Amino acid sequence: MVRILKSDEDFYKAAQVTSYAFATDCGRFETRVENHKNWPESRATGYFDGDVLHAVMLSTPFTVYLWGVPVRMDGVGSFAALPEFRHGGSVAALLKESARRSAAEGVPLSMLNPFSYGFYKKYGWEYAYDAEKVKLPPEQFAHLAKFGDLRPAIPEDMPHIRRLYEQYAKRYNFMAARDEAAWKKFEEKKRLGDPAQGKGREYCYIRKELDGYLTFEMKEGESKVEFVFASPAAVRGLAGFFGRHNSPYINLDFQTPHASLFRSLAADPRAVEVISWPGFMLRVTNFKALAEAIPARENGKLNVELADDVVSENCGAFGLTFKDGRCEAGPAEPGPALKLDVYGAARLACGAKSAEALLGEGLIRGDVEAARVWDRVVPRSRVFLNFGF
Repeated sequence: MVRILKSDEDFYKAAQVTSYAFATDCGRFETRVENHKNWPESRATGYFDGDVLHAVMLSTPFTVYLWGVPVRMDGVGSFAALPEFRHGGSVAALLKESARRSAAEGVPLSMLNPFSYGFYKKYGWEYAYDAEKVKLPPEQFAHLAKFGDLRPAIPEDMPHIRRLYEQYAKRYNFMAARDEAAWKKFEEKKRLGDPAQGKGREYCYIRKELDGYLTFEMKEGESKVEFVFASPAAVRGLAGFFGRHNSPYINLDFQTPHASLFRSLAADPRAVEVISWPGFMLRVTNFKALAEAIPARENGKLNVELADDVVSENCGAFGLTFKDGRCEAGPAEPGPALKLDVYGAARLACGAKSAEALLGEGLIRGDVEAARVWDRVVPRSRVFLNFGF
């Protein structure tokens, strides 16, 4: 049976499962137990056979920007099962329960980082967008160094950093809508105003014009960079700051929605390496809640016929009425319709492609008139997930 983890014994057993599944150093087992006790309350579930825990899962609540507005999303992670219990249905039960719980709570979306795309697709999660990573040789931006007039950020800069981030993040689907706790963590990790330098430090620099900032961490492997700008001058200035460094000392290998922009700014566009690969998987868990979050650009109507083998609330025909900047989801009326399974719904919600393009590629079905209404009234945004779980 599936139930919420509550007791110290539950979390001790969960730590045993995750430490085995993720090959964690047993010398840190007690730390893992304490970390599990700090999981968001009532969001950790396990599949039990009597007192024996077979598998665990954590569903973490997030708020992300979608179409420029904040939307609730559940991030599914810490998924682990003991090998002797795999292929017995415990993981499937946890996934289905997660989707149904999100639906019941009115959460429109669920996302996860899969170990196998085919496995999670069986339960309604879908590959819906591509993520891009760039590798930037700093020397390629040396010609912009004169524009890179930045300084280390201090605590007094936080209102400007927050304003810049929120303006920027609204341009992209699935960027985090940070709350007070997230901003407090941001300030603590960047240690604003602390002059200490060295390995492990997360740096934050802001332009003196207060129109852009960047954060970066010097580390091996993939870097963590936040490149946020509000003007063309800020773009050149931030890239110029990269150009003040040397490649042996700064690693610029990071995920970004700006691969083509960096190639345009580089002295030689061919020197900017770009890697594209499938992004996180997406699931629509409550289509009605999703539709009613749409900030409609124009008035219009269409129907959506949706099938979902797991979440009953998603099944049926919805009539979407876009009026006065909002969407109302009610009973279907005569008119053009999009005919979606849960996978097509994920692709449509993601926004990486237009509805008409999805229709033309055979990834969704329905009337082209309905696809054109969707594309006309639903704001377009690029996709960029800037956090993990």
